[in-house]
This record gives sequence, structure tokens and C-alpha cells, in this order.
Amino acid sequence: FRSAVTDAERQTRAMVMAHEMAHRGFGNLVTMRWWDDIWLNESFAEYMGFQILTEATRYTGTWADFSIRRKTWGYDADQRPSTHPVAPAPELVPDTAAARLNFDGISYAKGASALRQLVAWLGEKDFLAGINDHFTRHRFGNATLADFLDSLARSTDRDVHAWADAWLRTTGVDTLTPAITTNGGQWHLEIHHEGAPEPARRRPHRIAIGLYDHEPAAPHQLVLRKRVETELNGTGPAARLSFSGPRPDLLLLNDGDLTYTKVRLDPGSWKAAVRSLSGLPDAVSRATLWNAARDMVRDGDLPAADYLDAARTHLPHETDIAIVQGVLAFARTQIADRYVPADQRSAALNTIAATCRDLLRRTEDGSGPGLRLSAVRTYVTSATAPAELTDWLEGDTVPGGPALDPELRWQILGRLAVLGAAGPADIDAELAPRLQRHRTGGRRPLPRRTPRSGRQTGRLGRPLR
Repeated sequence: FRSAVTDAERQTRAMVMAHEMAHRGFGNLVTMRWWDDIWLNESFAEYMGFQILTEATRYTGTWADFSIRRKTWGYDADQRPSTHPVAPAPELVPDTAAARLNFDGISYAKGASALRQLVAWLGEKDFLAGINDHFTRHRFGNATLADFLDSLARSTDRDVHAWADAWLRTTGVDTLTPAITTNGGQWHLEIHHEGAPEPARRRPHRIAIGLYDHEPAAPHQLVLRKRVETELNGTGPAARLSFSGPRPDLLLLNDGDLTYTKVRLDPGSWKAAVRSLSGLPDAVSRATLWNAARDMVRDGDLPAADYLDAARTHLPHETDIAIVQGVLAFARTQIADRYVPADQRSAALNTIAATCRDLLRRTEDGSGPGLRLSAVRTYVTSATAPAELTDWLEGDTVPGGPALDPELRWQILGRLAVLGAAGPADIDAELAPRLQRHRTGGRRPLPRRTPRSGRQTGRLGRPLR
């Protein structure tokens, strides 16, 4: 790294290394026969990269990062006109030019999400047995999706070919919506299951449902009452479950984020989330809930201002840096730039900046340097007035830290230019010493002697120290 980084960025670097190491098996030991099966390389390496980090490194919270940052890449790509199946038909990939178009969020993030669901649907033991069979039969050779499915079929009695038809040969994102009713001492959950692009074309899902209640002694904390696992077979528009006792304060479909789907919240659960989202005990659960809010904004089911209010309330209490970065990124680049009317953009930016200020105040004691750096970066891009940024630039530091490295200085200068407070002369002045170092290969300028004193000076005439 050439500048200050967060632990989430170090984790991303480690994931990339694990991803590339995974290609020794998925891509090198067994190679796809043609480019329609690029997912056999990239989806597997993506999945294994995150799984390896979780099991073998200090980065044990990688699946929250995957949910809030990588998986959303897949969701977005899958809802564009350019979407394609994870495993397209060979005739749709006639040459390498067509193949290059498929190196995207679908072949990486959606494919990895499908594999994570496959592990949940089959069980890890059967999944790994199928992988080992695949490697044994096809090592140092080429293989296809059909070969891989045949290996899985030898390790399980489940219909993996039908699963692949539903998951790998189709496009779009399913949506799961809960509806809760109460009746005496029972409550009933109906899960409405809608496919996409056709509502009736649904995928099978194995999901967990998280039932959470507010902690009486800490009203903004949520505790897990129970996690229920169930399967949606995709054959009907709804599934129904019944439970004894009072309904939970918050019900979260796809708790643990084991499948690839959009989820909605019932009104009571959204009310609890607005109050206590940061009080959910597990980072993956919080990421799943933030993704639900994100999808509701994108689909027009939640006002963008409500998302910003939730961020303002809960990000200052968030401990997972990937969630902070993911929520701030969506708020800044999507909501402020695209989802709010033009006359509300300044107010949206001010809300984001205020959220960052709260994070800066929280980390004044030196705790959470990565959270602080993330807040500084987003504050810079969200500022609507130049005075404070100018002070930071002239002082070469943010009060309380961090000191400004070249990357932060350029970010600040870029924002000042957007605000009309910096121009070409300021950019030239910032660039000049860096060009000088570049021309000298990063070395000090060669000394020269002044005629009168004989004292050595640099090329700009300043005495050398």
C-alpha cells in the first residue's frame, strides 16, 4: 500500500490472494472446456477466497464484507438489461470477445452466492465430497458444468441437475416478503416468494429465519430468540409457518445470508430495525438487514431519506468496518447522487457529513483508526462548504488524526475544486514537488554550492538539512 488503509482493505488484499490460490484447483488442476463455464473458475475462487479467510486467517468476519460489498455487485448486475445466467448456454459465448463481457458481478459474486446456497442446500460434507470427486476424475484435464453436476450427484440423493437449471441457467433475483398475523397465543408467518424476471419462476432456497427481541435491560439491543431453518421449494407463491408465543420484535428472512435473494421486512420488524439495527448481535445479520433496506430504496419501497436517517442513527455505533464502508458508499454515490431530487441533494450530503462527524467524535480517543479513516474519506467527498477542508489541507492533518498522505490530499483538493475553492494553480502547486521527486527517482536533488558561502543547497535554492 502507498497510503493509509483500513483493516477491511487489508482483508480484501488477503481475499484476492486466497482467490488466486484457489485457482490452483478451480482453473488449473481442472480447467473449463469453454468460456461458457468461466464461473467454474471465478465463482469457485470467489467463494473459496472468502471461506479460506474465515477458516484460516485472523479475518473471521469476511462474510459480512461479502454481503455488504461484493454481493451487492451481483444484485446490481443481475437487475440490468445486460444480465446473463451464471452458466450461459455455449452458443451465447461464441468467442473470447463475448466471454470478456461475462467477467462481472454475476460470474463472481452471484456465482459465489449460488455456491454458498448450494452448500447450505446439500450440506458441506456432500458438497466437498462432490468437489473431491470432480478433482479426482478430471485433474490435469478439462471439464464442464455437466461433469461437475455428475460429481455432485454421486455424493448426494438430491436432484442437483434440477437445482442447477433453476439457479445457474436463469437470470434475475427472487424476492421474499414476510407477512405476520397473530391469533391468540400463536403467530403465523407467511413468506411470499416472487421470482424474477417472471414472478412464477422461483428458485428453491434453504434459508434461516432470525427471530429477535429487544433486551429489556438494554432497549436498543436485540437478542436472538430463535433461528429457524426452512426450505422454500419454489413450487408455490407462499410458504406458511406457525409458532407459539408472542411474535418477535424483529423477523429477518435469510438470516446468516446463506442464499441469494432480496428480502423485505414487515412493518413491525422495520420499526424495530429503525430503533435497534446496530444492536443486532451478528455482523452478517446486520449486513443482511442493511442490504434489505438498500434493495427497498432501489425498488421504490423505502424513501431514500429514511435510509439516510437509519445510517445517521446506527453507523456511529457500528463496529464492523466493512458495513460502515458499504453503507457510506451507497449513501454517498447512490442516494445523494441519484435517488434524491436535485433540490434535496445538499441536505442529503449534509446528513452523510454529519454521520461522518459522529464517527470522528467516537474515534477521537484513537480507537478504530480504520473507522476514522473511512469517515474522513466520506466526509471529504460529502462536504458542501470548503472552509474545514481548506484548514485540513493547509495544516496537513485532520485534527485528532490522521495526517494527510498524498491520497487524502488529492481527495481534498478534488473536492475543493468541485466546490469552486481550488483551481489549476492549486493543482499545479500540489503537483510540483511530486513531479520533482519523480524526475529525481524519489532521491534528494543533487547538491550544488553557492558562490559566496560554499554552503550546499538544493535545486530550488533551499538549504539542505
